[in-house]
Amino acid sequence: MTLEDVKDIFRQFDKFKKSIAQISYDEANKETLCSLSNEIYCYDDIIGSRFVGHDTIKSFDGIPFKDDWIHFIEFKNGKIGSKRKQDIRLKVAEGLHYLERVLLNSEFFFANHIKTKFILVYSEEKNQQESVGQKILNEGLLAFSTLKYNKFIDDKYDVKWKYVDKAISLSEKRFVEEKDQYI
Repeated sequence: MTLEDVKDIFRQFDKFKKSIAQISYDEANKETLCSLSNEIYCYDDIIGSRFVGHDTIKSFDGIPFKDDWIHFIEFKNGKIGSKRKQDIRLKVAEGLHYLERVLLNSEFFFANHIKTKFILVYSEEKNQQESVGQKILNEGLLAFSTLKYNKFIDDKYDVKWKYVDKAISLSEKRFVEEKDQYI
């Protein structure tokens, strides 16, 4: 399967495309993290449409395709503490698991090498440390399969992390400035 095949599969979900401004809207704070009109797939809505009336799984917020990459984007408008770090890890692990098992096919990531990138977009104002996002990735996301994190997530998700080729974090300002690289 090629990236074009994946894009073809996703066309059935075109009705779930939304602007980044809509996807990055924070209900709790009643504000938008990134005021961009560019549309991407709202993965939360795709998941929600498949789990009507059931407990939903955790998932990252959006999926754009750019060049030879599938990007998985998570927008975090609030302060990122240890509980949120755990939540981010779970969102990526379950989001990838669902993407592979239900939307694509059973062993998609194992059988195909399509480049994937996880992008954490965070509020610079609420996370004053310049490198907070990368620190989160270094401490948790990329070290996810170590025993330190097994207590947070079912073991079946550990294997998913080897299918994330690259993980980066960007403040919302930098994401907006560099948007053409990601969307």
